[in-house]
Amino acid sequence: MALNANVYNMPQITVTNLVITKKGKQPLTKFQQEFNTLTARIEKLQSDFDKKRLHYDKAMQVFSLDYLPKKNILLHNKLIFFKSLWQTYKTKNFSVSDKNVLKELVKSKAEELFQNLKLEEIDAEMKLIYEQLFNINFNEIEENEKNSEFDYVKKILKKEGIKIKRDEFDDEE
Repeated sequence: MALNANVYNMPQITVTNLVITKKGKQPLTKFQQEFNTLTARIEKLQSDFDKKRLHYDKAMQVFSLDYLPKKNILLHNKLIFFKSLWQTYKTKNFSVSDKNVLKELVKSKAEELFQNLKLEEIDAEMKLIYEQLFNINFNEIEENEKNSEFDYVKKILKKEGIKIKRDEFDDEE
């Protein structure tokens, strides 16, 4: 007794004899030609993918071994320059107009530097300088930063139907 595949809700399977053959031995059927074409295309795409993967790996290696260390050295040198500029501003006697120009330069360098630093990378001396330059309490800035992070996480979790309290958020850090 032969079983009918449709009785068991199984898909009908069509079996063909597709074989990769070498050119010239026998004429290929239409299905064999299409199969060979698709196989060649898959092999080409795999080769292209492998080349791009090697290129990506090389770029990541250059980035991590060359760019990041140089970026950190540059940031460190900017920090040294900023602190010396601040000392010059505080200790040297300049005319009022020169002092105002120098203060604006120090402020612009401070803003540039603080944009590239993470909060945990900012030492007490830098916090004090920032407070003196901008007349802002640095602890308030840190608290505002934490609040904005909490609001962002809360907004994302709310979309997923999860409620979070501030003390739960602080515990996770």
